[in-house]
Amino acid sequence: MAQNIQNLLRITSNVLTKSITRTSYKNGIRMLYSESALGLDGYKKSRKNVQMQFADMSDKFREKMKVYANDTSSSMIFTEDLKNMLFLVNNSTEDMQLLLKMMIKFHSQNSQMRFGSFIFGPVVMRTYHFLDQVDEALAAFRNPQLDGFFDQQTSYQLLMDMLHNHGRFAELRNVYEDLKTKPTIDPKRPTILVLAGCFKENTPDSMKYALDVWQTLKIKGTQPMRRSVTFFAGLALNQGRPEITVEVISSIRDFNYVTIRNLKVAALAELDRLDDILPLFRISLSNDNGATSKQTYTEDVIARVEAAIKRSGLGADSAIVHMVRRLKENDHITHTALDSIIGSEIAHYVVDPEQRRSGNYNNPRFPNQRYPNQRYNNYDNNGSDQERSFRSAYNPRQRLGLKDLV
Repeated sequence: MAQNIQNLLRITSNVLTKSITRTSYKNGIRMLYSESALGLDGYKKSRKNVQMQFADMSDKFREKMKVYANDTSSSMIFTEDLKNMLFLVNNSTEDMQLLLKMMIKFHSQNSQMRFGSFIFGPVVMRTYHFLDQVDEALAAFRNPQLDGFFDQQTSYQLLMDMLHNHGRFAELRNVYEDLKTKPTIDPKRPTILVLAGCFKENTPDSMKYALDVWQTLKIKGTQPMRRSVTFFAGLALNQGRPEITVEVISSIRDFNYVTIRNLKVAALAELDRLDDILPLFRISLSNDNGATSKQTYTEDVIARVEAAIKRSGLGADSAIVHMVRRLKENDHITHTALDSIIGSEIAHYVVDPEQRRSGNYNNPRFPNQRYPNQRYNNYDNNGSDQERSFRSAYNPRQRLGLKDLV
């Protein structure tokens, strides 16, 4: 009976560990943010609906857009033209070029006279993200003819996520530097990504850059988000600066976070501060009320503690050795690496502050719940506004988007 209970607790603990370290992959690349966190799930649903509505008319629509997007054409690119193209575009060179030309012409028109309130930047970046077109996304972002087009936190975040996923850390930092010149954009969430890139790169240069980012945040009085804290603390630990790790995570007082707990113990072990680890282990053991509430430690963190014990020359009867043994016997040790839980998936929904103010999104937890200023429009939850439903088919005699002028 006792053995069966122990096996059940071990299985439950393993399930909890897997949920903590869940990951998403795209084209074999591990993603930091889940699709829902980036609004990609909503984008995919809208894409499917539009493609069904256009059916066999998409080629005709493209031919019309090639004419309208031409510099010599007097025709305008309307809001719904660009909307529809964003959900019809594929990875072909022709489609990528057409989309860029449409964006440039639309942005040029709207710099002189803006009719609608649709925020295109995040949806464009979701399109590039969905198609895994990181080079096209970066080129559009840097195109001087699209200046201001991507001045939204979510647009920066989506681009930076693509660069992070592809390991293009220098370009990731360059985009972050550009963001710092935009006083209207909150840097908190993009800071997670730039520090995640530094953590993943794990070099002296990335450590230096991360330290500069951290000091700038502190000077400005900005409180970093918890994931920013853990990425920077983890980088400092990996770069042989455990004293920085201890100081950084002191801003997070909740010991129940598995990353905070493990980082603190690992850093203290590297500093041979075993007496400071003892109370932390006692808390974990005293809070053991079953598998669902166990405070766990990763194998590599416990290995650091054991190495510190060996360096200190403590015997088998010492309190810290006894604590480590009890943690192992009571299944407080997981078979997960510390770096893995630091880089675990971020599943929270991302909303651009500008979209929040304008009401251009749904509550992700309650899809049918509208925010106060959404009463008269039809929105979906792909992270930007859908001002009106799409037409069921393309009519070559009636320009799509004409109603935006009415």
